[in-house]
Amino acid sequence: YEHLDTVISAIIGGLCEMEGDSEGGEELAKELEHAQLIVSSIAEDDGHETILEILSEMFAEEDVQKRRYCALLFATFCTNEYLAIEDHVVAIWKALLGRFSDPDKEVVKTCWGAFNAATKRLSSEDMVRLVPDLRTCVGEIPFILILNRHTHTSP
Repeated sequence: YEHLDTVISAIIGGLCEMEGDSEGGEELAKELEHAQLIVSSIAEDDGHETILEILSEMFAEEDVQKRRYCALLFATFCTNEYLAIEDHVVAIWKALLGRFSDPDKEVVKTCWGAFNAATKRLSSEDMVRLVPDLRTCVGEIPFILILNRHTHTSP
């Protein structure tokens, strides 16, 4: 998985370039499907940790298109059938909760879907057990992000 960061970065960069091409709609959908297939086919825990780290870092991109595609791949990651969700859910929550204040509504909406998908995969017992961890994640959201969210909403 040592080159996975290069692969994911190249895929997201390519998707952004294709989005700018007015004739690439069908091809863009096909490439996005391929990217999602790559993310969903990772079956080992090391790969899950790597992809989680890569996508979490990519959320910091200033380019809104990159954040959108990153969010889409994150949503795919959260539904990966090979992912032991209970082992990674706290890191997933941390990454996604920080994006709930994103100025782009599509990023927020996709992150909410990913958050929802990840949480729904937990057993009832895990949900109860992880409440303190979720509270900690929410508490770790930088205050500036909360303020930023309020400055981007209309009255």
